[in-house]
Order: sequence, then structure tokens, then C-alpha cells
Amino acid sequence: MRRFLQIQILRIFRTVGSILTREEIGLASLGASDEEVKKLAACYWHSVEFGLCRQHAAGTELSQEQGNGTASSIKAYGAGLLSSFGELEYACGGEEGKEGGPTFLPWDPEVAAVQSYPITTYQPVYFVAESLLDAKEKMRKYCEKKMSRPFYARYMPEVQSIWVDRAVRVGKKVG
Repeated sequence: MRRFLQIQILRIFRTVGSILTREEIGLASLGASDEEVKKLAACYWHSVEFGLCRQHAAGTELSQEQGNGTASSIKAYGAGLLSSFGELEYACGGEEGKEGGPTFLPWDPEVAAVQSYPITTYQPVYFVAESLLDAKEKMRKYCEKKMSRPFYARYMPEVQSIWVDRAVRVGKKVG
């Protein structure tokens, strides 16, 4: 029964985590340049597909300094990780800094946007958010600060539509 509950919790965690970050990345891609889309794709890879999050005790905030320094305090929310038992064990089952093991970096979209990633082997670098909300907020701030879009977009779940702050027209692509 406990194993069943753990699997259900992981499914919920994966769905919520992916939606939170995926929504921000999807909105940011509207009106983005080709170079910005490449950076968003890298952020997508390092969060929605291979994102990690610190495990917090109920009712507490656990900072990186307070963590025990091992990957055991880290949980996966990325769909790519959760669908690969071997990589899940590799990413969450060992000690950070162990020879042959992965490197863990704090979730920073600006760094993730330029971090290369292999598609046929385990990831050498994983980004770890302090929480799912932290991942979403940092992604939103990155998009607002670093994207040169001609408008601001927000998803409105109540009416299932995208709100933009000014009129947008589809034009011919220049260049």
C-alpha cells in the first residue's frame, strides 16, 4: 500500500511540477526570437524533463545550506527522469560530488538556458529548485527580464485563454 501511495504522489508531483514550469516556458515562447526559443528549450529540458526539487519537511523551509549534502534530500519532478528508473536512481540515489556521479546546481534559468545537455546518456548536470513554486517564479522572472518580446502574456485558467497587454498582429517574418 505504501508503494502505491508513493507512486500516486509522484504522479501528482510530476504533473503539478511540469505544468507550473511548462506554462511559463510556453507563454515565454510567444513572440520570442529563434535564439530565445533555443534558450527556452534548454530550460524546458532542465526543468520539465529533468528537473529536481529539494524535499522539505512538513511546515519547514530547507535551504541548500541546511540540506544534508546528499542527493537523498532531492526528489525528481521531471517527466524524463520519472520515466527512466536507471536515471532516476542515478540522479536521486547517490551522493553529490561522488566520482562518476552527477553535478547538482541550484535552479537558475539563466544558467540552464546555456547549459548543454546530452539526449542519449544520463545527464551530467541537474538543476535543483528549492520548491515547485521557486522553479516557476525563477522561470517567470527570467522570462520577464531576459526576453525581448513586444508584449507581456499571462494564462488565465478561469477562462482558459491567454491575456496580452497590447494588440498583437501576426506579420511576415523578417530576415
